[in-house]
Amino acid sequence: MNVFIQGMRRSGTTILYDALCQDSRLETFYEPFAEGREGVLGGGSGVQPVDLFEKIRQLRQEFLAGWPDLDAGRLNYGAPTKPWLEFEPDLPDYGRAYLRLMLSKGAHVAIKFTRMYCKIGVLRDLDPGAALILIVRDPRAVTASYLFGKDKRTQSAYPDEAAFFGKRSSMNAWKVRDFSDHLLKRPDYAALGECEDFLRVLLVWKFTFLAAWQGARQHFPGRTYILRHEDLQESPAGTLRRVYDHAGLPFPGHLEPWLRSHVRSHTPPFAADSRRWPEAFRTLGMEESLELAGYAALMTRPNGIRGWLGRG
Repeated sequence: MNVFIQGMRRSGTTILYDALCQDSRLETFYEPFAEGREGVLGGGSGVQPVDLFEKIRQLRQEFLAGWPDLDAGRLNYGAPTKPWLEFEPDLPDYGRAYLRLMLSKGAHVAIKFTRMYCKIGVLRDLDPGAALILIVRDPRAVTASYLFGKDKRTQSAYPDEAAFFGKRSSMNAWKVRDFSDHLLKRPDYAALGECEDFLRVLLVWKFTFLAAWQGARQHFPGRTYILRHEDLQESPAGTLRRVYDHAGLPFPGHLEPWLRSHVRSHTPPFAADSRRWPEAFRTLGMEESLELAGYAALMTRPNGIRGWLGRG
């Protein structure tokens, strides 16, 4: 059984990938269409102090041997070099062949993506029998993660709620400005103009989730599991058991102590009880996406997270 994992950047995709890497039955691949630069250790979570792209670079060498006229840089399909490619619904032939090579590497292959939200149909074409995992995270937490940066390096630029909700800047962490500029050209968002930084992140959250969800509904009916990052934090072993059940694989018991040691407990998002959050959700028309992702309570009870954590 193959497993495809898709989630927005800063939504907790890497910690799930880290956990799956502890299962020797699985052949795992990390962000096939990223740059794959050397020396980047641990990915988004930082849990595994290794270069997660090493395996990707090795496989690219094998793949390119059969595509001698293909520039290796074209395997970085999307951000950071060409973020607009992520909005395309298809991959070129070489991209599909590249993923097929990955899928040939084991009886159970798990591939983690953040760039395939518009290309769920491509994954279906590659393996219609695969299990699809869509990872989501509280949009307030994702927004704070973008604005504060990795290891909170840029938090000083948003020192209080006034700055967090009011600042407009050229901030482009994880190319969120490029993505949001693309979306703001659409007629339904044109009125937002040069909007606040936090709204830009929420706009990308809404689009990437709905694109992936709609693709999953069409191409993986009955084969999609929506995993909330907060559920993994609240009940690591129980949530991962559900992932394994969905994939039709027995859960390896040795993962339980690993999960207890490495999955961080949940902490409330920045300004969790501010009314600016539900106001922003209404401004962006996020009611449907929040409900589908399991966050409907945030429209009326911004800090009511305990009411829905752990729900199956």
